[in-house]
Amino acid sequence: MFSLPATWKNCRTVEETWSGEADTDRGEETVERGPAIRIVNPRSSESDQYEDISIMIFTHRQWKSLQEGNFFVSAASIGPGELDRNAKYVFAEPPRMINPDLEGAEELIKIMHSNPLHAF
Repeated sequence: MFSLPATWKNCRTVEETWSGEADTDRGEETVERGPAIRIVNPRSSESDQYEDISIMIFTHRQWKSLQEGNFFVSAASIGPGELDRNAKYVFAEPPRMINPDLEGAEELIKIMHSNPLHAF
């Protein structure tokens, strides 16, 4: 369950996929994949983009492997941040999820600091 403020009423979700890559003898190679969800800010439009919420979903095995440095999901120097977990999955926000140049960035920071995700 994800708790959002009233300003996010009528938001929509988009299913996506994350990819994890590892350095190999042949260069970078995709070694892991998993689902991701993007919650689209309902105030976004073609001409006025607002910040969305992205959530990456990992199995516990994938999360452990990521933490051990066996693969990476971004060129950022930090990895994803764990939001919550349940018996099967770890839910995380991507590195550098918030773009301060988009409308709604400050609101999104407040939302994410309120621990809005409660996995069950």
